[in-house]
Amino acid sequence: MNAVNEHIIEEPTGNLSVEELEADVNAQRIVDVPEPQQDSEKVEFDLVADMLATKESIELAATKDVVSLPPVITLNDTHIIKRNSINLIQGAYGSHKSRLAENLVALLIAKGDCSTDFWELERYPHETFSVAYIDTERNTKDELPRVLQNIRKLGGHNPRTACKQLHLYTIKKYERNRRQEATQLILRKIRQEVKNHLVVVLDVITDCLKSFNNEEASLKLYDFLGNLCEEHDCTVIAVIHENPGSSKARGHAGSEGGNKSSTVIRIGYEKSQDSAPTDIIKLEFLKLRHGKKPSPIWLRFCEKTYNLVPASKDDLDEAGINGTSTDRTDVLTTFLSKAFADKSTIPRQELLTFLADALQKSERTIDTYLTRLSKDSSTWINDSEGDPCTLSKEGGKGKTLYYRLKKMEPEDL
Repeated sequence: MNAVNEHIIEEPTGNLSVEELEADVNAQRIVDVPEPQQDSEKVEFDLVADMLATKESIELAATKDVVSLPPVITLNDTHIIKRNSINLIQGAYGSHKSRLAENLVALLIAKGDCSTDFWELERYPHETFSVAYIDTERNTKDELPRVLQNIRKLGGHNPRTACKQLHLYTIKKYERNRRQEATQLILRKIRQEVKNHLVVVLDVITDCLKSFNNEEASLKLYDFLGNLCEEHDCTVIAVIHENPGSSKARGHAGSEGGNKSSTVIRIGYEKSQDSAPTDIIKLEFLKLRHGKKPSPIWLRFCEKTYNLVPASKDDLDEAGINGTSTDRTDVLTTFLSKAFADKSTIPRQELLTFLADALQKSERTIDTYLTRLSKDSSTWINDSEGDPCTLSKEGGKGKTLYYRLKKMEPEDL
């Protein structure tokens, strides 16, 4: 797959734990043997033959209707994470870069009844994804187990039960000059075992290198990741720190990452209009190769859910920030009151169609809103008589799914 792996004595086998991976890497160190001498004319002939074959395949594809690959993640129908691409998440220290990456992973493995608010981000619905999450910073005693539980929970899974779509590894314990080797070994192994589309998360990518300022090492790693995307049906999301006091991603790894990436996302705390610090987090798209860059997503950290949630219009106004909130609760409850004005129950599909048209959102997004709202007893919806109600989802198991408004009991008000 890459020149760095050509002299490996034996492939690792089995599902590798951290200890087993270390043992495999120790046993399979790359041997410094001289490259076999090859006839230069033969090498030139092979290269030219391969380039000509690739040229012909491109020209053949150009004689037909070109069908775009389905995206991995979208935002209001804009392709945010494109299939078979490298993507970058950057931010300063403490800006919730890893928490953003964890939410993207949770979205990719989310169950159908998941009620987590992913800020209008959606995954491609007609495919099952697998994720290889490679961490470089957190400990294995309590931090990574908690990360694993949190991702499962956000995705609607039992936090203490293994999810076969999610594979989490750490390379923190290895010396820096061995981390790139370990990363490439384990990704080769996972790619052999996982048959569906694989999303690789490197958190953080600079720790996969001996030095983030080593241009040659950075180029080799990105070449490996590019080949992984092109030839082996993978998509890469890399997390990287910014230089202190700057909005530039760190070192040669950051510069090359910006060049190679299809999408670059920056996350960080926003200052008010008078430059005062706030608790509002701005998620902005610095680069989007395949479309118009969307407006920023405004978030805040919620102590109750211990996760990032949409900042409301009141949150933004209070912080002195001029932005558009992605919190649709108020608008949604208003339209729900209108929908139930002359009805006691509404079939699920009918309600989805009405709200999708009213809010100009996809039915998948509306379905997520309604599922979350039906589990939230603290959000009230006024019925035709002005009485506070909660949204109830009923039916199923062979029966038609429908929604109805359930009057709040006096003791719940």
